[in-house]
Parts: sequence; C-alpha cells; structure tokens
Amino acid sequence: MGHLRRPSEALDGNPRPGVSSPSPRVPGSILLSGKGDSVPEPKGIHLTLPGGGRLDLRYLLLDLNGTLARDGRLLPGVAEAVARVAEVLEVRLLTADTFGTAGEVARALGARLQTLPAGRPGGPRKAEAVQSLGPEGVAAMGNGVNDAPMLRLAALGIAVLGPEGCAREALEAARILVKDPLEGLELFLYPDRLVATLRP
Repeated sequence: MGHLRRPSEALDGNPRPGVSSPSPRVPGSILLSGKGDSVPEPKGIHLTLPGGGRLDLRYLLLDLNGTLARDGRLLPGVAEAVARVAEVLEVRLLTADTFGTAGEVARALGARLQTLPAGRPGGPRKAEAVQSLGPEGVAAMGNGVNDAPMLRLAALGIAVLGPEGCAREALEAARILVKDPLEGLELFLYPDRLVATLRP
C-alpha cells in the first residue's frame, strides 16, 4: 500500500514551502486548549509573496450553498478536501442554511458552524465573522452577493464559479477566481499555487 501524504508533503515526501507539518495525531485524542499530546491545532499557512507581500493564514471561512454544495448537498470530493485543509487551517462554515442541511453538513466536514439569522442580510454578518478573527489571518471562499463583504475584508478572498454560478459582487471582491470548490481548497494544500497566482 502506498504512503498517504500529509498536506505538508510534496510528491517526493519532502515538506512543501509555506505549510507547517502537523504533529502526528494520537488515536482517540481530542484537542485540549492546545496543550499536551492531544490533536494539534492547525499550524497555518505562511507565505512570502513576490513583491514583498505576505500571507499568514490561520482560518478558512466557507460559504455553504452554491460554494460547497448544490441544493443543500455537498459536491463530490468536498468533504475529503475540507478534512485535509483542516489539518492546516481552522475551518468554519458560515451559512443562512437555506435548505436546512447545515448541521448535517458541518458534522460531515468536522467544521465549526455559524448559522446566519433568517430574514436579515448575511453579508454584514459574514464580514463581522472575518473581523472577529482578525482579517489578516483569514481566507474566505464564497460565490454569492452576501459573500462579497467577507471576500473583500479577508486577507485572501476566493470566489467560486460553481454549478449555481457566481455573483458579480463576489467576483469583484475576491483576489482569486476558481471554477469549483475543489480547485479553491487545493490552493491551501499546494500553496505555491497561491504564490504563482498572486505574483504581480
């Protein structure tokens, strides 16, 4: 059986630039305030960009419907990709839960869930979530009008042109456009792609 690479390893088994290698997981352990021999906190992504800029990411905020899911159901391969990214970044799911499946999806992803209040604009709430974490440490992915504020405020905003389309406002607010969520998630597993895309 072949060796299963960690997100921090390249094809040759050596560490990838910009991704810290997580400590081995202890079977059956849980995270206890970042101390002891429990499952380690994600290490983050730290990149020096051409032209002198930097990315120091700790969090990934994800929209659900239209970004990771169609009609409330996760797109194929998304759960596995999010699980790999969660070894590098802390993943949080922000959604208005249009289809009532957010709780089930969050459990499948192993992500923290923040449900937006019904009947109120979601854009300001998503921007508040970015602000509360510190925008300089946040990456965000979304496709809708209400995702535009968080895409604009985050250090790295990624617009997803998925099966439900992408709003013009989200596209204009983002730094990167991808054609599906898997492409977006893979940017955090292969961060040299970010360096190439953001090169002046």
